[in-house]
Amino acid sequence: MLLTCKAYDIDAAVASIAPAVAPTGYVLPFLNGIAHIDVLNERFGRGRVLGGTAKIQATITPSGAIRQFNDWRTLTFGEQSGELTERVKTLAALFEAAKGVEVFAVTDIVQRMWEKLVHLSTAAAMTCLMRANVGEIVRSPHGRDLFLDQLRCGAAIAAANGHAPSAAFMKSWEETFSQPDSQYSTSMLRDIERGGQTEVEHILGFMLDKALKAQITCNTLLLAYTSVKAFEQRRAAGRLP
Repeated sequence: MLLTCKAYDIDAAVASIAPAVAPTGYVLPFLNGIAHIDVLNERFGRGRVLGGTAKIQATITPSGAIRQFNDWRTLTFGEQSGELTERVKTLAALFEAAKGVEVFAVTDIVQRMWEKLVHLSTAAAMTCLMRANVGEIVRSPHGRDLFLDQLRCGAAIAAANGHAPSAAFMKSWEETFSQPDSQYSTSMLRDIERGGQTEVEHILGFMLDKALKAQITCNTLLLAYTSVKAFEQRRAAGRLP
């Protein structure tokens, strides 16, 4: 069973799919963040829940059409235990039969999910706080320094939870968050710009909670979380422009 809902719909989605998951079946979630894994483990059991990440940048336009912003099209998944099981191999073969999709069955999916959360929380914190894309922020005075500081803060949070990002990961995203011509933005910013619901708790709230528990100071993360939560209050009160 593939699960691809927004994080704020996780409880309703689990209730909806649970009757359709066979006793021998399993769930493969492609959601932002990592907090949903605990929800799924509790409902289905850890052995029936895979970990997964999707690398894609797309949005639904007001007309209902899906617009993809670049050529990202990668699915990565695996067992939480780190085993390369037959069901993972079989699933990878099924995905590989689809044209235009990059597929990776891995033995370190939890590590990769943490690394993606470091990248995503950095990008979401900065783009939502500044209401701008990566290039616009980098071209601003001190923008690049703030970006890299938040990236390292996220890496420290992951390390405190046993999943320090690799040197290659850090180098790659340091380069990405230093590009003055980048158009890269985040779905959370697009949600804010259209006045929609956000995944702030699942991404920024989760990381902030982990930072506080580890006594790691992340002021940019704190500011971004507070900014989006203030937006949500205005949205709930019907006071958006």
